Amino acid sequence: MLRFLKKFFQRKRQIYPTAKVIVNEELKIGENSWIGDFVFIYLNKLIIGKDSCVHAGAHLIGGGELIIGDRVSIGYGVTIGTATDTWRSGRHMSSALPESERDVVRGSIILEDDVFIGANAVISVSKENPHLVLGKGVIIGASAYVDKNISAGKVLIPKREYKIESRPKFGV
Repeated sequence: MLRFLKKFFQRKRQIYPTAKVIVNEELKIGENSWIGDFVFIYLNKLIIGKDSCVHAGAHLIGGGELIIGDRVSIGYGVTIGTATDTWRSGRHMSSALPESERDVVRGSIILEDDVFIGANAVISVSKENPHLVLGKGVIIGASAYVDKNISAGKVLIPKREYKIESRPKFGV
């Protein structure tokens, strides 16, 4: 076990074997950064700073640009969408159709240094904001949805209200 941990912490750059990475124009991965198993990436440009990680099951998609700073953690199952269809034009929204028949908004997302994105969060460009920036030190809680810029040092935790009731008597 100790040998495994030593090897784990000494790695420089790593893309785990089951990750699928499709980057059309520019791909840079900083020192000691890694892309975990079962991550799917489809972008035109991806730049990852040093000491950053993309955990298992994340999707970095849309064919746009994603710039990730230093010491950024992208949690399990996170989706970062650099493109989206918009419904306001009345055009079709099926990805099976060519873009000429859809109203696609493609943009860029910048995750500045020390950003943390919790598990299953969604970060997406929109027609109103095709270029997103999450400032230095931003924390995004698990299962949050973000389609607006967030300034440095802010914390976004989704509001969850649960109603817990007693179960009717059963098994009698």
